[in-house]
Amino acid sequence: MADPNVLRKAEKLKFKKDECRRLFNLPETEFVIQDYSCSLGIAQGRMYITPNYVCYVSITGSQQINFRNVTAVFKERGLLFNNQILIKTTAGDFQFAGFIHRDEVHAIIEYLWKFPPVLDSSEPKKPSSPPPPPPVEPSKGFSGGSASRGSGGESSSGGGYGSGERSVVSSGASVSGYGGGKEERSFSSPFDDEVGFQVGGQKQTQKVKVDTEASKNALKVALQIREMGTETLVKLQEQGEQIDKIEHSLENINNRLDKTDRLLVSLESLPGAIYNALTEDKTKGPTAFVPGDRPLGFKPRLPPVDIQILLKHANDNLTAAVLRAGPEVFSCMESESLKPYRDMTWDYVVIDKIVIRSRPLHIDVRFQKNLPRFRFMTSFPMQAVNELYMRSEIPPAAVIFEPSPVPPFPFGHPLLSKINIVSRNEAAENASWRANRQNKKTSDVLAGMISEETARDLDKQDEDLEQIGFALNDIHGIAKTMGGELDRQNEQLGRVETKLDSTNVRVKVSNRRIDHIS
Repeated sequence: MADPNVLRKAEKLKFKKDECRRLFNLPETEFVIQDYSCSLGIAQGRMYITPNYVCYVSITGSQQINFRNVTAVFKERGLLFNNQILIKTTAGDFQFAGFIHRDEVHAIIEYLWKFPPVLDSSEPKKPSSPPPPPPVEPSKGFSGGSASRGSGGESSSGGGYGSGERSVVSSGASVSGYGGGKEERSFSSPFDDEVGFQVGGQKQTQKVKVDTEASKNALKVALQIREMGTETLVKLQEQGEQIDKIEHSLENINNRLDKTDRLLVSLESLPGAIYNALTEDKTKGPTAFVPGDRPLGFKPRLPPVDIQILLKHANDNLTAAVLRAGPEVFSCMESESLKPYRDMTWDYVVIDKIVIRSRPLHIDVRFQKNLPRFRFMTSFPMQAVNELYMRSEIPPAAVIFEPSPVPPFPFGHPLLSKINIVSRNEAAENASWRANRQNKKTSDVLAGMISEETARDLDKQDEDLEQIGFALNDIHGIAKTMGGELDRQNEQLGRVETKLDSTNVRVKVSNRRIDHIS
């Protein structure tokens, strides 16, 4: 039965996740990692840190910062205390103050900025399609309203513009080719705002609406495809193990046939019996199948894997560090020098259990012999758990998922280690690119033509499209891994088919020899 304290903590985290999504209209994929009391300007408020956003709310308003727009994060000194953090973004600077645990907040923000989490935290759901636009009657133009422009003035009435469609009415000049006529056009548009432009010397207006739901749904689909791709890798791993079992069984059958041939030689002739008696029996007997003994599985001497983490010390302070999973031991090392921390190198055999905590992205490794536990936060929880689990002794370490707002992830499959982990050099390049990139957004191109609300919607749409691009990059990597595994399995199936044909021939020959002796 789950610990009541863990259940209460999980409920609080779920409440914070729901509250944060409600306050800031965040995607379903977001969850609260940590929250802190602080101030922005003169008002005291609260900061919520999620995988992709730093959110702040107070009685005077709210602020939402996307990590993709951050260019630098600094610790600042106030008038009396070292309790300030400066976040530089492409849209401006944000100076937060009043932190009790300033260094911890800075470590988490800087880490998430450099190493975005790679796991989708949302449960697969069927994307909801936006409702179709209402039908437009040709004789009325907009349903529920009308808009017209004459040669000397203009008028509008009703609620037609709210329907997400727009109408452009010509004035004086012939649009359809008939002089003095007037034409109305109605069509759907992804915008809902008035955009000014000149036609024939007169200002025309367009009613447009930004369809943010479409980009959100597309992002959901991309994340679901990435999740399905990961699950498919797991299934391919299981399928590969089944093929391995078949090939191993054929090898055992051939080993038994080798022994059968040696016995038949003794039975068929006296010289054969004498030869077998005087020579050593070098035929092999059947062997047990080892599931991990595969080309894509872990071997006794694997190269080390480095995973970027935040080490949680005994006093709960956080420090940037590296988890190195080596062939025989794993270590927690300093981020810059890559020197192991004192007393932080362990044999895999001493792992008792790996606990994925209720607080997202937090992991505890607990040891036997009353050794102090190893606590850390990482943007790569699936990879970290998978490496430690697969390299631990047989039987492997227990993996426990505490109740959490984030659903469990797969582990225990060699193919999962193929998913890319951001290295320190890649993180530095990403941070440099973000710091030096030009702020080119759709809303900038349309500046002066759209309202602030439409600009914000366009920015959200741009962020969704950027996240879709990252998800598609992950999907591309997963697809390449799938292709390599399928090629390996096809080659193995061809080898199994050849062995099967050879084994059938040997069995028939042995049967004929036995019939001849009898």
